[in-house]
Amino acid sequence: MQVRIFSKSWLISQNVQPVQYINPSSEIGEALKKAFLEYIEESGDTIPREKHYDILFRQLRYIKPILGKMTREGIEGEYNFHDEREWRFIPNIPLEDDSLELVWNGTYCTPNKIKIESEKLSENNKYVINFPPSELKYIIVPTEKDSENIRNFIFNELTFTEFDRLTLISKILVFDIAKGDW
Repeated sequence: MQVRIFSKSWLISQNVQPVQYINPSSEIGEALKKAFLEYIEESGDTIPREKHYDILFRQLRYIKPILGKMTREGIEGEYNFHDEREWRFIPNIPLEDDSLELVWNGTYCTPNKIKIESEKLSENNKYVINFPPSELKYIIVPTEKDSENIRNFIFNELTFTEFDRLTLISKILVFDIAKGDW
């Protein structure tokens, strides 16, 4: 099942990039690993933010393995990531902007550190995508309770016009209810 939340043409117009799925043992997978490891080895304990670093890491942020282990609902199993057909918006943060210093300073990054830095970036309008509600195709939520929560969020937290808030609410799809129809 493929679900598109935004149209491809709109994503492209916003400089959103599809993920490149790599077989880690393929020629390109091996070449990327080698380049990354050589760069780390040459850089020593710290990874300086410079042109080559930026190019290498920019590419790596858009890469995912085709297959891998993933835990869902407490169960670990093999997962085919290619089925996601994921697109990513990763803002272009200039090297002189130290907004991600905590994440990219060569130290181990915990999910919590990354979450904190992501929240900081989301507060800066030049690092987010703003979309008109009309461009959103679906808001897919797992349960009716989640639908209620998202409706409350739309009405109480968003600053869209009433028409746009109603438009967003009309696009909510509850997976538990709809899955029987697919």
